[in-house]
Amino acid sequence: MRLFRTKRSRLIGLLLSSLAGAALTGAANAQTEYFTSTPNAAISGHNNKSLEDVSALECMRACINERGFKCVSFDYNKNEMKCDLSDKRATDVGGLKTDYPGNPYDHYALKDIIEQQTSTPRGDSNLPPSLGWSTPTPNIVASVSAISGPESAVINTSLRGFVDKYGEGVHIGDHVQGMTMTASGRIVLSISRQLTGLNGCGGVLAYSNVYNPATDNDLTWTFYCSGLDAHPSALQASGDVVAVGSSPGISFFHLPPRGEITRLSHLDLDGASTSIGFTYNPADRRYYTINAAGSTTPVARPATVCRSLPNVSLFDSSTQIDAGGCRSMTIYASGQGTNLIAQSNGSLYVVSAFSTDDFWPDEDRTSSEIEKAANYSVTCADDGFISLFKSGERTPYEDVVVLTKVDFDAGRATVIKNVDAGRTQSVQTCVHDRPAFRFGGGVVTLKNQETYAFWSGRFLTPLPVARLFEDQKVGLNNDSFEFAIQRLPATSSPERNYSVGIDCQVDDISNEGTSGTITATFYDKTGMQIGTGSVSDIADGLLGCARVRDIEIAAKTRGDAETVKISTNSSDAFMVDQIKLYREGELVRTYGANNDKGWCLSTEASDGNVNWKYAADGVCVDWHMWSYSGQSIPNLPYDLAKARLGTTNTPSVRYRFDIQCDITGVENEGTTSKLTAIMYDANGREIGRGSHQKDTNNFVGNCTDIDFEVITTGKASKYRIMTDGSDAALLDQIYLYENGKEVDVEGVKNKSGWCLSTEESDAHGNWQGFTHLDTCRPYWDFDL
Repeated sequence: MRLFRTKRSRLIGLLLSSLAGAALTGAANAQTEYFTSTPNAAISGHNNKSLEDVSALECMRACINERGFKCVSFDYNKNEMKCDLSDKRATDVGGLKTDYPGNPYDHYALKDIIEQQTSTPRGDSNLPPSLGWSTPTPNIVASVSAISGPESAVINTSLRGFVDKYGEGVHIGDHVQGMTMTASGRIVLSISRQLTGLNGCGGVLAYSNVYNPATDNDLTWTFYCSGLDAHPSALQASGDVVAVGSSPGISFFHLPPRGEITRLSHLDLDGASTSIGFTYNPADRRYYTINAAGSTTPVARPATVCRSLPNVSLFDSSTQIDAGGCRSMTIYASGQGTNLIAQSNGSLYVVSAFSTDDFWPDEDRTSSEIEKAANYSVTCADDGFISLFKSGERTPYEDVVVLTKVDFDAGRATVIKNVDAGRTQSVQTCVHDRPAFRFGGGVVTLKNQETYAFWSGRFLTPLPVARLFEDQKVGLNNDSFEFAIQRLPATSSPERNYSVGIDCQVDDISNEGTSGTITATFYDKTGMQIGTGSVSDIADGLLGCARVRDIEIAAKTRGDAETVKISTNSSDAFMVDQIKLYREGELVRTYGANNDKGWCLSTEASDGNVNWKYAADGVCVDWHMWSYSGQSIPNLPYDLAKARLGTTNTPSVRYRFDIQCDITGVENEGTTSKLTAIMYDANGREIGRGSHQKDTNNFVGNCTDIDFEVITTGKASKYRIMTDGSDAALLDQIYLYENGKEVDVEGVKNKSGWCLSTEESDAHGNWQGFTHLDTCRPYWDFDL
């Protein structure tokens, strides 16, 4: 019976808050998560307790909260809104009864998975991550060696509702202290707060819905502050259990894939901690923690590493994380992120994320937050000047990672590797403007065994726009938050040499070069970024983008590349005529042809709609991707844009008109009116038009040839040439070219031509006998 009560209490703590959250979205979510329902069925008899005037969701809560007996199922009378709670399952009583008149009952049974989550782990890696198990990493040295800020992706999100909830208590000194991600993919932030008495909360944990780095889905956030210290510090998730450091010690929380966070107070460890780590080691089936006074910059500190007994459950109220003993050792411990990582072979490592400069003067206890902000602004402006104008010089704010191997039995920690991670963005004037290890970050492993590095921004409110009152509260707040993430390789890969050659000379257009930066980013077959290179200021010469050699962008990669993404950071558009993919100096594949078509790259989509409309098929995007193996790549922005324009299966066609208007014996055949050519398809539908307007009479009274283009969607079958004015024009011969090839010639060089004018009388007088059909018309039609 004692075992039953223990399991019962664990069920309540695990499920109650999640069911409360499920009430917001209806009983259906709760059923799916915790109960199995069988419509039009019930257990006959065996009712331990009856409830009236209740919903199915209220019966679920009642079953979970029941302490008088072990409730495992209930029958809900949907007609009378009643339910009968039972300590029996259908399998205990020979099955369900399904022939009640009118089928008033639905049967609900508590899922067995809840019992599995509270049972003792037995080494099965397929058990749910809610057990607190973190997935082991095959080669943490290889993963950490690949951490690179420039190769991370910066993610912008919004902690919607934070300011509304805590606005009166938001202070300029508040900031993110730590960041982690559960094995299911829920991001957790610890936020330190200065003004804790205004709304009854100390520090805050902000946690998201499940985030998928591969799709960068939208994030929604929930906030938790019950019983938290005012200054929660670093944190780490093992499975779906999160350890949070603070002044009193380490607190533990359970955050399932869906639902709300719950406290696991029986696991709490005493002892002030600004640097903590937490993981499960499947080799000896123990949980490990690390506790230290962390540092902002790389400094070795005294630390305590503890472990549990083997084969314990975190949901058992008798479990103690340090019951297996503790060891003291010196470790490079970071207050922003000190992550314990278990390798597949059982080796235990500490990954500590540091910045090489303190930035914010936290240790200046004599200054107010406003004075600190002023001091910081001066410092970061100086550092930003180096970044912006002194290319190649290092700035103080670089991110570094220290990898340490822990031998628990020997009580020894050995530094294995130091990694210079650089910065997450190339130009940053202040640390507040970028995600950085200064405030939170480290390494996480998800349940699919993918490993990620991540960097956190400082806080929601940028200082330059903050309006400060005497009490230093922020008067102009927003919920914006920024972090960076990078997928890391699971194993070590040989270094490769990859490059791309770009021919940017597209026939019949000009200014194909760019003043922006063109970047080549290489990815392996799993979609992980493995290398990058770039080139800037591809200037146009006298012949446009023509040059003796292709533009080359090279990179050393970690392993073999499957795809390469070419991107621009500029609205100064760039054209790619041909792209050649190289591996170890050998040409692997060529895309495009040396012709008048290409890919337009620009941050301004409209750049594909003017002079380059034909060459770019009306499409300009800021990046495009090509495959080394020749495989098609779905959902590329370029292809999607073409599909929206309806040009995927109907390529653009360029028509060029060369109209000769010098007729023997006639003067002033030219015109100042606008001439327009309209192209039609076989069904008479207009598919494009182009115009020409300038004085075509030369200084001796003869006509200068009229030359202009029309870009169409598809091939034309007929065309019309029209005028908008009464300044008559005589057309002697019309030459029409389709994509550079002559496809039509109208007229011959003689003493007669087509007269274009809105005044029919222009065909008489001096032009009498020189106009076709002795008339002038506003337009003439021709067949192809």
